[in-house]
Amino acid sequence: MNYEEISFENALQTSGEIGSIIEAKYPIIAVDGLPNIRQHELVVCETGDIGEVFELNKTKIHVALFSNEHPQIGTRVTRLNTQLTILIHEGYFNSVYDPLGRIMLGKKIKPTTIVERNIFQSENSLKNFRSIKQQCITGVNIVDMVVPLGKGQRQLLIGDRKTGKRPLALQIASSAAAQGMYIIYALIGQKANDIHNVYTELQKMNAGQNASIIASTAADSPMMIYLTPYTAMAVAESLQQRGHDVLVIFDDLSTHGQVYRELSLLSGRFPGRESYPGDIFYIHANLLERAGNFLTKEGKEASITALPIIHTSEGEIASYITTNSIGMTDGHLYFDKELYLQGIRPPVHMGLSVTRAGKQTQSQLLREINTTVISFYGQYNRLQNYSRFGGEMSQQVKDTLFEGELMTKFFTWHSNSPVNLHIETIIFGLIWGGYFKKENINAMYTARKNLTYMYSESKGKAFIDTLSQATSLTMLLEEIKRVEDIVVKICGLKK
Repeated sequence: MNYEEISFENALQTSGEIGSIIEAKYPIIAVDGLPNIRQHELVVCETGDIGEVFELNKTKIHVALFSNEHPQIGTRVTRLNTQLTILIHEGYFNSVYDPLGRIMLGKKIKPTTIVERNIFQSENSLKNFRSIKQQCITGVNIVDMVVPLGKGQRQLLIGDRKTGKRPLALQIASSAAAQGMYIIYALIGQKANDIHNVYTELQKMNAGQNASIIASTAADSPMMIYLTPYTAMAVAESLQQRGHDVLVIFDDLSTHGQVYRELSLLSGRFPGRESYPGDIFYIHANLLERAGNFLTKEGKEASITALPIIHTSEGEIASYITTNSIGMTDGHLYFDKELYLQGIRPPVHMGLSVTRAGKQTQSQLLREINTTVISFYGQYNRLQNYSRFGGEMSQQVKDTLFEGELMTKFFTWHSNSPVNLHIETIIFGLIWGGYFKKENINAMYTARKNLTYMYSESKGKAFIDTLSQATSLTMLLEEIKRVEDIVVKICGLKK
């Protein structure tokens, strides 16, 4: 539906029903009349303002307006006899659109293929669900090795504000685009400057041609902010049903939950825990459960991978929206503020981060590395706490602390610099095999640089791929030992 062409007179002539505004609590208006109105149906005021039926009761109809205008009591209202739909077309890519499909930023093109979709209804049924089989490589080694992401997974990014969640989401988007996936980035009630920055970053990462941004600003109507993630998911489903793998990022669902609480309280719904309405769990679960790996009509599997972002306050993960989101996703990355302040990027806390679907997509070698790293960090953290007391330490404890320091540097991600998983696997083998010495801790960076250069050549790529395809960590160490002279020379190490 083209919302710019809606006319009150035409709608009134079609529906034959008229009502009037009897109460106004922006953005909610109460309407009397319209006896055949339905839940979620659209209405139009004689002022041209459009809204959606948000709440129906015996005495009046609560409508949430899409605009920032404030219609007066007594203003006439009529039905549109339709629910909210958007027109999806190829112009969405490399551009920024609002939840109603109106362009905000980018080049407007004349579409050749248009699909109309109801943003609240999913066309994927339960019988089309398939298990998650493929790993979505992110270019961030701590994610790919320790908390892996599968195509079709719902992985929560959770932590305090300003701890690097958005930069990591953008990096995952860039790597996903390089793998041929489509990116749908939902910016929910964000600053106009942030929307422009995300658009610019995707262009810099060469992901813009495969990316669509659905955005609402903090100055928009709360209803427009509420609709943003649903429009983004509708665009993602349209692509998935055509056989494409899609990554959709919701930035952020904390703002979405707060806006829904505002709309619910203004419409008179009974407040529950933390003043959120009782159906807030259903609202977010219904949205996120539309992600997954599905069988299309053509018999091909295609996925929607969802990355919802949730902000915590002072690391509190027991708040209502946070616990809801953890319960309805397949895992989460916890961004620790303490680690962030220590300069660790991304500040992902291994002990508090979980993946319930991604690990099954890893190779046997990566699963073994995963288990080894988590076990090692448990020991390293205990020894680190012990060392703060200043007691006498054995050489074994000192070696473990050095390996932990080296491992932390290994997992530190430099923004906008994706790493190659094959190369990172070999470097991990060098760390675990004790090839890096304390007197030259920066040798790890030299090794990464040299291996990256070598990977750009066909012979070097074949050599690195062969090493990284070992079926176990023991076999990887044996393979490195077998070609030790070559590896030492390439990485600039000393025996």
